[in-house]
Amino acid sequence: MQLTDGTGTNYAVKVDSNNKLRTYSITEPEPVWANEDFGLSYTMLAFVTPDTQNPSESSLDTTCFAYLKNSDDKDLIIDEIRAWVGSSAEAFDIYINHSGTPVGGTDVSPINMNLGSGKTATGTFLTGTDITGLSGGTLFDRLRIPYDNDDHVASWPSKLYIPKNKILSFHANDGGQEIEFSISFHYHP
Repeated sequence: MQLTDGTGTNYAVKVDSNNKLRTYSITEPEPVWANEDFGLSYTMLAFVTPDTQNPSESSLDTTCFAYLKNSDDKDLIIDEIRAWVGSSAEAFDIYINHSGTPVGGTDVSPINMNLGSGKTATGTFLTGTDITGLSGGTLFDRLRIPYDNDDHVASWPSKLYIPKNKILSFHANDGGQEIEFSISFHYHP
């Protein structure tokens, strides 16, 4: 049996004395591939000062300042979260699987990271000082952002997959201060 290149040139592959196939290959992270080949990578920005007087989740005593719901048939995959706080340390709670209809907040159009793509993100993307109307949900993670005038980045080795009609929300524990926040994500092609 002989393995050939599959393009009609009949070049055979090389196998060394240890039965290892010799290859020259290029690998790239999935977000780069999704962006370069399909134009499906985005960034959602939030510049808000969450309300401290009226927490969205009274039982949790936190204020929802960012909300996203995937409406695409493709999984939405969170690649990275970047945050900066204006005047003191802050903790952000990240919730998955809320129910309800969000009230308040401003529609945000995530920016396509492939400037030649022309595609838009499919879903509901909101930022606000106090997004209400949500219930239930599961605390997924808590990010602690120190006050040091630096951006802080969070990501998860296995990524965070958000299937169609699933919700991800971000809640400030203290609020009352300026937050600059970005969520980089892509759709799995």
